[in-house]
Amino acid sequence: MKVFISHKSTDAPIASIIHSEFKKHGVSAYLDLLDSFIGDGEMLTNHIKEQLNTCSDIIVVLSG
Repeated sequence: MKVFISHKSTDAPIASIIHSEFKKHGVSAYLDLLDSFIGDGEMLTNHIKEQLNTCSDIIVVLSG
């Protein structure tokens, strides 16, 4: 199982905590932190699509 964690930039802190908790419990997860990506928009889109295709589950972090 691998979980894709989807979030808006404003929810990045809580998404990061969720990612850490998953890792602590042995659950593989992908968190898209844009500050670690170097490339253009098309490369970023392709990268995220590739990561999404490797995941079996998705969680959406959404605050009000």
